[in-house]
Amino acid sequence: MEGLVLIQGLKIAIQQNIRRLVVETGCSALVNMLTNDNGPYQNLITDCRWMLTRAGEPQVTHIFREANGVADVMAKNGSNSNFFGNPMLYFSPPPFVVSTFELDKLGTLCPRKVPICNNI
Repeated sequence: MEGLVLIQGLKIAIQQNIRRLVVETGCSALVNMLTNDNGPYQNLITDCRWMLTRAGEPQVTHIFREANGVADVMAKNGSNSNFFGNPMLYFSPPPFVVSTFELDKLGTLCPRKVPICNNI
């Protein structure tokens, strides 16, 4: 699914003539498949690589969900909408994401819970 979303996003970026593109994803498996052997998803990853080339070869990096709250809120909103399969383009932050956008602009830190093992 993440590969299809990447392709769709790259198509939009190319159509809108967006340069100096930064691609960040919460899917470390996608980053690994793009940089290493892609196994069972050969065709999809080949398409992703081709679109990345057309988009000026931006680097694709993994980030934690907490590092981009805006994308997380927008993804959750999109999964609950009736627009699945029909991308929505926003040229300014939509109302449901403004508060998260403002926190992101301020550089507000979000804690990340990680399991700790004391059985050493």
